[in-house]
Amino acid sequence: MTVDKGVESPVTSEVGNEEAGVQHVVIEEITIDPEEERKLLWKIDLRVMPLLFFMYFFNSLDRNNLGAAKTDGIDTDLGFSKYQYNILVSVFYVPYCALTVPANILTRKLSARWTLPSYLLFWGATVILSPACHNFGGLAALRILLGVAEAGFGVGGVFYLTQFYKRDELAKRIALFYGSQTVSGAFSGLIAFGVFQIKGHLYGWQYLYLVEGALTILIGAIALVFLPQPPHAAKFLNEREREICRLRSLKDASQAVGSKFELRDFFAPLKDWKLWVWAFIAFCFGVTNSSVGNFTPLIVAKLGYNAVKTNLYTVAPYLVSAVILFATAVSSDHFRERTYHLISAFTMSCVGFIIIASIDVEKNIGVAYFAVFLIVGGCFTPSIIFHSWHQNNVLSENRRAFNIAFITFFGNAAGLVSSNVFTPDSAPKYIPALVTNYTFLAAAIVATLSMRLWMQRQNALRNKAQGVNWTSADVPTHLLIASSTENPHQNPNFRFVI
Repeated sequence: MTVDKGVESPVTSEVGNEEAGVQHVVIEEITIDPEEERKLLWKIDLRVMPLLFFMYFFNSLDRNNLGAAKTDGIDTDLGFSKYQYNILVSVFYVPYCALTVPANILTRKLSARWTLPSYLLFWGATVILSPACHNFGGLAALRILLGVAEAGFGVGGVFYLTQFYKRDELAKRIALFYGSQTVSGAFSGLIAFGVFQIKGHLYGWQYLYLVEGALTILIGAIALVFLPQPPHAAKFLNEREREICRLRSLKDASQAVGSKFELRDFFAPLKDWKLWVWAFIAFCFGVTNSSVGNFTPLIVAKLGYNAVKTNLYTVAPYLVSAVILFATAVSSDHFRERTYHLISAFTMSCVGFIIIASIDVEKNIGVAYFAVFLIVGGCFTPSIIFHSWHQNNVLSENRRAFNIAFITFFGNAAGLVSSNVFTPDSAPKYIPALVTNYTFLAAAIVATLSMRLWMQRQNALRNKAQGVNWTSADVPTHLLIASSTENPHQNPNFRFVI
């Protein structure tokens, strides 16, 4: 292989002592000029991250605007019966869950460069049509279409990022991508506050859907023009930069770059028990994530404010959550550690739910509002750290695409729990919903800690057998090649990112 100056070919080095009875290990090192890599990374960030940020911003805004619309009386205006609001929340999750894997197969085959903007345009159209609905049935049909359109977006976006960034760079970028959800939560309240001041022939929630739908379509059109192909085919990079990207990925991300889609390899993770543990964790914290997205205005409404103030008071917790999210992601990448950062976020939200379930909200408004900060502050961080964790430990592009889709299916399915525990019968205290949330978070803490201890043990056993003290950063990922029937975790040189 020939590369330009500053990008060196793999260099072989030997580790181990055969005479001492320790396994003899050969490791190939890939060296890239740090200054060139820094400039390339900055160039990729400027082109990719702003687009993904605003795309996910509107993904979250459009998915969760039903909560803001309820505070403006959409249920009264359209004549909902007792449980029809909960049904509206639930029907979204049916296609949203069921289509994650098929949608990511489409993204894997066609490229996220085409599928992500297309999804955005599709759901923008469903949002802008919502004000035309005059009954529950029409709005329910559009909520189903919204779930169809959004099913492949989040999972496709995370997979897309793994094609550009190394393992110790991923959490910060997923934070910028998913983190727009927290910013969206804050702006959702501000937008609703502003739109609900409009006095015209339409209801306030109708203006809300029109404004947000139009902005979504605009962003989708921009992304369709400017979102680049993955690095091996990206036209905004020159030949040298694409080669550096390839070596970066082989060093600390993937077994191979630009590999073809193989159905057998795609579904291979189903045989790995760790996939099912990750899916369980995703379901547990998914209950909280969807609860906060759909019901934060209702929780804040317990403080006794009117519709306008309720939406306004949701802003500050989301802004604080955004700060916590980005700080945790930077720390997680810096220390190359995932599980303790993940558990800290679970614990924060868990404590918040316990507090608000244990007090008289009307008599302790300050404490209750603080608990909302804890709930929202720890709610969105897990998505970033968790997806970085399992994607860091899967080296095949096909398997990463399947893992993120399959695990997200369970995370999204948790929305069916949250949408049916915040029932009118339990209002205004919603005690069953609060207990459900902190119970699932406690289960997520136990499962995450157990997985960490197992991975830590595996790394220690392999280091002892080889007479080394390696971490995941010490072994180039291109050496851990496995066929469609093999698991690279079985390679003695593999080290788990924990």
